[in-house]
Amino acid sequence: MILILLYIYAPLFIKEDDVVRLAENHIIYSCYEKFPGNTSPENIIYGTSPKWDNDIKKRQNASVEFCGYYNEKNDLSTAYEEYVRINAGTTHMAIVFNVFVIYTLFNQFNCRVIDDSLNIFVRMGSNLFFPIITLCELALQVLLIEFGRDAFKCTERGLTLMQWLIVMGFSAITFVLSFIIKFIPIDVIIQNILDKPSDNKVANYDDLIKEAKTKEDKSYNEKHGVSVNVPRNLEDLKGSKILQGSIIIKSMRRNSSYNIGGRSMRQKKPSIHVSNE
Repeated sequence: MILILLYIYAPLFIKEDDVVRLAENHIIYSCYEKFPGNTSPENIIYGTSPKWDNDIKKRQNASVEFCGYYNEKNDLSTAYEEYVRINAGTTHMAIVFNVFVIYTLFNQFNCRVIDDSLNIFVRMGSNLFFPIITLCELALQVLLIEFGRDAFKCTERGLTLMQWLIVMGFSAITFVLSFIIKFIPIDVIIQNILDKPSDNKVANYDDLIKEAKTKEDKSYNEKHGVSVNVPRNLEDLKGSKILQGSIIIKSMRRNSSYNIGGRSMRQKKPSIHVSNE
């Protein structure tokens, strides 16, 4: 989301404070009387080619003094090709690329703690390889931005100090998001989703017992508060909603009373086993 916002809106609010690039912005504005994306020439220039509209033509009677390198480019679309040829890239795209990498580096610290602990720097000294490797990655990224002109299509002269601070600020948002997420009960939300009733869900043990309760034997119910209802025959049991594979109903009490097939039966330690085979 952050990268998308920077990709679309960064040239609207990030200033260009490199003197050479700022002067080139004013040359483009003087030559074509408009700036890519209709932004201010004081801001960084758009690095996306659609913003360099080919309908915007070079100013009539514009001389080399106004256009410089762009004197032979008749519209902004061809001026974009010249700009990239001269500068290898744009500040806009360099910032987007830089935020992507630095954000990932910062997120490595969040990944050190997998529970809801707020201190992501706990026991940092227990493994020195982690901070050393992270610093090496950060140093390599600085070299790529500042000196990777042709190889990585980064802008000429790299980024200024203020632009680097902006990159660090946007990249640090990962710490804020990680802090907020720790207060969201994700495990409870997932459990509620998993426990949501479903038409295909098999009834649990409590549902089976509730289905089996009956008031047929009032005497047993008055004495023990429990009455078990067993289907009268196998055909009734096969049509029962509680039948899933094999059902085993065992009595845990002595002298229990059952009604099977319309006949009252009483036995010591009764056990009824019904199997769907």
